Amino acid sequence: MYGYTMDKDGKFELFDYPASMGQRPFCMHQGATPDGKFIVGYYRENYTPTTGGGPNRGYILTTEDNVVTTFALPGANVTTVQDVNQAGLIVGMYRSPGEPTSVYHGFAIDTKLSTDQSKWTCTYLIDFPGSSKTMIRGVNARGDVVGDYLGADGKTHGFVARRGPR
Repeated sequence: MYGYTMDKDGKFELFDYPASMGQRPFCMHQGATPDGKFIVGYYRENYTPTTGGGPNRGYILTTEDNVVTTFALPGANVTTVQDVNQAGLIVGMYRSPGEPTSVYHGFAIDTKLSTDQSKWTCTYLIDFPGSSKTMIRGVNARGDVVGDYLGADGKTHGFVARRGPR
C-alpha cells in the first residue's frame, strides 16, 4: 500500500512508507491537523500477506515535505495511533509486552507539532477504571479525548475524558 498527498488544486504526489523496508505494510491514515500539514496513523511492521507482519507502529507524515517519521510508545510492543489535534496532541492505544492480545491502554503524547521526538513531552497513559481495554479514538482542540472501554459486564461503553477544569 502506498500513500499520497493532495494539495487544494488537486495535484497529488505518491510516496512509499520508509518503514516498509521494501515491503508493503498494512497502513492507515487516522487523523490530521485542520490544515492537513500533520497526518498521523499506524502501520504494521514488516507486513507480508503470508505472515501478517509484526506489531503496529505509529507514524507522522508532514505534508509540506512528505517526510514520514515512525515511532513506538516507549515500553510498548504495539502502538496504534488514532488522531491528532491542531496543537500536535497525538492519541491512540498501546499494549505492553507480555500482556494478552485483548488488553489495551490509551495514551496521549504532546508532540508540539514536531517530528523531533526529543521535544515531545507529557505522555499520558489512560486507562478507564476497572477496564482491561481502553481505546482512545479521537482528540479535540482543547485536548479532551473520546474513546471506548470494555466494562466488567463484558460490554463496550463510550466515554469522554475532559482535560483540566472547564
